[in-house]
Amino acid sequence: MKVLVTGATGFIGTVLLEHLAHDIVVLGRNKEIPKGVEFFQADIDSLEDYSSALEGVDVIIHLAARVHVMNEKYLNPLSKYRRTNVKATLNLAHQAEQAGVKRFIFISSAGVYGNSSIEAITEKNPVAPEEPFAISKFEAENNLSKICRNTDMDFVIIRPPMVYGNDAPGNFGLMVKLILTKLPIPLANVGNSRSFVSVWNLVDLIKTCIEHPEAHGKTFVVCDGENLSTSDFLISMGGALGINVRLFPFPRILLKFCAKLFGKQSIYNRLFSSFSIDDSYTRRTLNWTPPLTMHEGLRRCFKKKKES
Repeated sequence: MKVLVTGATGFIGTVLLEHLAHDIVVLGRNKEIPKGVEFFQADIDSLEDYSSALEGVDVIIHLAARVHVMNEKYLNPLSKYRRTNVKATLNLAHQAEQAGVKRFIFISSAGVYGNSSIEAITEKNPVAPEEPFAISKFEAENNLSKICRNTDMDFVIIRPPMVYGNDAPGNFGLMVKLILTKLPIPLANVGNSRSFVSVWNLVDLIKTCIEHPEAHGKTFVVCDGENLSTSDFLISMGGALGINVRLFPFPRILLKFCAKLFGKQSIYNRLFSSFSIDDSYTRRTLNWTPPLTMHEGLRRCFKKKKES
């Protein structure tokens, strides 16, 4: 089995390469990869010819993407997301099909369901992406399924919620920095319910989907299996770091106003809205169980920080 990975030097890709037991080909810009891994220099955004890299490849794991940009500088960011997340994905998929690749595993996002949900989300929930990143991911999903519909290449789509792990970017990284200040945090009694997934559990699911016959043409959501409020998640993070997180109540309307004033509404929504996932279909279909609990995942995140 020969597996081609894009985005291999990113947050998820780095962990994936550590756990794959296949012949690995990496397609990307950065050659900082483990020894023994075959590397092909390429800029995914440039829509290049990948025929040399695709030779003999059985499965593609497509991680490369333009992810959430905290300080967006483009007036029309959706066009930038579409360039990388849609056009580049489809260019790779077309070439993969022509090269005889058997399976295309696409890492999407649970954000295609929107930013909040009162009920637990399953694969059957209607999609309603709100942000450019999620919109572009869903457009790529739709087009990928069309490419595979009448060919011998099948697809697998995985939609994770917020992924946490060592040096995770985005909101998780911001929460870590906030906890490390050891200052009181105005997020006591946030009564929401959110799902998370550790990078190790996500990687284990990706590995399962490489060869599992029941993954063919399916879409999966994934989570650790434990839902927490933002308040409880911060406390759990602090416990894993060995820090007593001090939370205090603060008028939510003022926090919302400040978030709107500084253009951080998306961060506010993720802190206060509910977004829980029911991945029982994933577990049942693939006979899969996350190898780590959330407690174990958080402890693994901060093991090096505690030792230093």
